[in-house]
Amino acid sequence: MIERRYLLAALGLHVLLFLLLIASALFTRKIQAPPMIEATIVSLDRKQSQAPTPAPPQPTPPPAEEKPEPTPEPPKPSPAEAQRQQEQKQEQQRKAQEAQERKRVEDQQRKQKDLELKAEAERKRQEQLQKKAEEDRRKQEEERLKREEAERVKQEQLRKKQEEEELKRKIEEERRRAAEEEKKRREAEVAAALAAELRGRIQAAQADWGSVLAARIRKFWNRPPASPTAFRCVVAMQLAPNGEVLSAKVTQSCGTDPLDRSVEAAVVKASPMPLPPDPAAFVPNISVTFCPASNACQ
Repeated sequence: MIERRYLLAALGLHVLLFLLLIASALFTRKIQAPPMIEATIVSLDRKQSQAPTPAPPQPTPPPAEEKPEPTPEPPKPSPAEAQRQQEQKQEQQRKAQEAQERKRVEDQQRKQKDLELKAEAERKRQEQLQKKAEEDRRKQEEERLKREEAERVKQEQLRKKQEEEELKRKIEEERRRAAEEEKKRREAEVAAALAAELRGRIQAAQADWGSVLAARIRKFWNRPPASPTAFRCVVAMQLAPNGEVLSAKVTQSCGTDPLDRSVEAAVVKASPMPLPPDPAAFVPNISVTFCPASNACQ
């Protein structure tokens, strides 16, 4: 009843609004729009004041108010139906709890799966990092071993080169030493040969010079009275570079003192003594074998 009353009131309101719209349209056709807004407003007000007021529409009478019918009470269920409804409600609650538990378990399993996937991904990432680190260490170790091997080879080559250079140096040094020794040996041999030759030549020259000195002494020698006619003695002389006799001494006696003194006196008288043709044969101290005759000393 109440809904019907509201429906009728709404319908009457719509009819009233429709009539007002029609009246407004009719008034609008009769009014000419003036050029000025003020004039239009004044004219419109004047015409509206002169126009007859239309009769208001008759309101729709409200519907008769009806009393609501009392709501009938639902019939009470039987004990078996109540038991069935209770069991159905419990079954629904149980299913809801099971669904909620399944959802909780599924959520927990999903979270656990996510954690496991994340853990597996982290494990793989750590394995990759460890693998990369091991690979880097392996490469670094290989590079270190390569550098050490290269350095060892370099040092070995350097050592061999130094040994070869040292061996070459020793061989060259030995060759030079042997050549120097050979040179010295040859020079010594040559020097010895030259010295021997020189000594032989000097000795020969000195022997000839000794004979010349003996002949000169003999030229200035005077035989002492009652002395033997044949004898041999040795007189040592000290000569100056110009042949001057500095001293004379019989070192091997002629047999008697008078003979020794006569020979020494002859040496002094014979000064200066003749020098040898070869200056190398000259010696400041020389011993001469003296005999009264040249053939007596042979």
